[in-house]
Amino acid sequence: VQQPAVSLVDARAQIAGLVTDHAAAGAGILVLAHPPGAGKGHNTVTGLKTYLQTHPTPGQIVWTALRKEQILDQSGLELTLLHGRSGQNCRKFAEAQVLTRRGYSVRQTLCQRRCPFVESCAYLRQFKQDSDFFAPQPLLLATRWWQDAAVIVLDEFDPAQLIRSVQLDSADLARVAQHSDSVHVQFLLRWLSVLLGSAIDRAITGAILLTELEDCAQTDGLHLGATLHEASDALPTQEDSATLAGFPRGATLADYEALPVNYLSTIITQLEVEYMRYQAGQLFTSRLELSNGRLWLYLRAEHLIAQLARPEQPKLILDATVSEPLLRALFPATPLRIERPRIVGGARVIQVVTRDWAKSTLHGARREQWYDEVARSVRPERPTLVVCTKACEEDLRAALASRGHATVEVAHYGALRGSNSYKGFDVILSQVYNPNMEILIKEGRALFAGDGAPLDERLITTERTLTDAAGINWVVQVPTFADYRLAALLEQRRESELVQAALRGRPFDHPETQITLLFGLPLPQLPPTTVCEGEGAAPTSNTSRAAAARAALAGAAQELLDSGKRLVSVEQLAATTGQSVVTVRKHMAAVAGRLGLRLVLQRRMVALPQGGQRHYERTMLMRCGRWAPPAEEPVEKPREVAEGIDHAHKEYLITRVIYPLVRPARRNKLYRSAAEQALQLRRKRRLLRLRQ
Repeated sequence: VQQPAVSLVDARAQIAGLVTDHAAAGAGILVLAHPPGAGKGHNTVTGLKTYLQTHPTPGQIVWTALRKEQILDQSGLELTLLHGRSGQNCRKFAEAQVLTRRGYSVRQTLCQRRCPFVESCAYLRQFKQDSDFFAPQPLLLATRWWQDAAVIVLDEFDPAQLIRSVQLDSADLARVAQHSDSVHVQFLLRWLSVLLGSAIDRAITGAILLTELEDCAQTDGLHLGATLHEASDALPTQEDSATLAGFPRGATLADYEALPVNYLSTIITQLEVEYMRYQAGQLFTSRLELSNGRLWLYLRAEHLIAQLARPEQPKLILDATVSEPLLRALFPATPLRIERPRIVGGARVIQVVTRDWAKSTLHGARREQWYDEVARSVRPERPTLVVCTKACEEDLRAALASRGHATVEVAHYGALRGSNSYKGFDVILSQVYNPNMEILIKEGRALFAGDGAPLDERLITTERTLTDAAGINWVVQVPTFADYRLAALLEQRRESELVQAALRGRPFDHPETQITLLFGLPLPQLPPTTVCEGEGAAPTSNTSRAAAARAALAGAAQELLDSGKRLVSVEQLAATTGQSVVTVRKHMAAVAGRLGLRLVLQRRMVALPQGGQRHYERTMLMRCGRWAPPAEEPVEKPREVAEGIDHAHKEYLITRVIYPLVRPARRNKLYRSAAEQALQLRRKRRLLRLRQ
């Protein structure tokens, strides 16, 4: 049920109250999903100020954002900006970078054991201040400094902050094997190196990887499960890994770069977990993959996710395009409340559904058509922002300038989040944004490989309906994933980026703005005012071919109806027009709407030769209401014929005697006549005498 719309003033006033209540007594995560320009940031600050003034022991406020420059937007709160590790605040920054790349804890390996400047470290000292903090979200990975904060604010939520992908080559595995004293660890690393050589043009993961590892173990006369168990027992502890036995205290940068990668425990532990599921016959998604001669590890920051999931520490997420299914999949046991009000007003939204201008198809004449359509969408004397992909940005800017739109601003997706530079601008989204699907699947593996249900990584196409302000419906095809978790992640990447770019004009404060979407992908947060087709569609385009097919089918159906038919089948239309049955079925609903017919489902039953029945269903077009055939021309009276002529083969007479069809009765074998029974008895006696 659609919730009632509220005014912008009421929506802004509600934000402050929600924030105050959640900070004081809330549990889990409160998501403020108001559209950009609704005042989420400003009114969240107002709510937090009220909380600080009214609560007896308010505690510490931690505000995080994707970029540290966003601290300028949070006027009203006394926030201390935290800085990430850099050459300005860390005397051992180069060594820290090397350790991070190789998988070591910088704090345990370097700061606590080998850094002579730890007591005067500016990076560590900033966390000891008694203040409310503002920090870029990557700093959340170090959970110690904010684990006791009273309220955490996440200004936009990026799931990529929760994951990390690592790639290792055969040289990395060989170096790890050299530093290990366990023969079982060396066997496992050697088997993985052998499989890396065969993973140049294929991907090995999951059950296939474990099966091939079993073959390698059998070749060496070993058992994979027993080898994994022995290797797991021989793994060093986290304390031992940080100690780096034998590593010189005054080591140089080259010594740090010569260290083996610290992912041995991750590899062995993950292989052991997946092997147990493999032996139990369970389907699972693996965090390990061999491809392109590399070993890929798809990891997620478990300690960060556990800290964000703590219900006793109130969290606020400010994100207009957050995906509720994605949050519930990541934090299944955390209380979650999402506020997404429907606000009165906003821009006029025009959506053009005929073509999606994908960058891979913009060549030759089609590219010029795209330039022309974008130029036609620019309103005269209006400041306009045109958004496209990064690869097309420069060419589109030059093309619009050559068409008389030199003052139009052109920007690319990914560069506009949080920007307030285009208030009052018309916004034209000239292309749909398509994230890299391969990278998206890898992110999904890192986030959800530990779930009980494996990921379904198939891409499918679903039908969605666009409805404009006049109530006219348009059905469009939308590519997505079969798995709801990957579909939610795709929505967080694709639809969210489009909505964020479209609302850069701040339409709630500037209702004169207009948003134009030159693609058919539905955006639920931007319901279209008008849905239309683009001008000058080529005859060979999908839209033109579909329109021609519908027109031909409607004409053929009308001819069949005029000939006296009341029901028209798919096969009849296909035979009449020469189109395929699939095409006819696709446009049956459109033909019915154009001709005012009904779509009915006809069922029939066929007996099978070997027994049983088969049921068939097919869609038919049916004329609505009662219908009588048109009056025929009066039949000419037949001429009289002489007597004696046989009329049996003449067609003049319209009446005849109809004799009932008499079927011979089937005789039951159990009921024979007395004569038949006597005859049968005599035959049996004669046969018996012959045998004697």
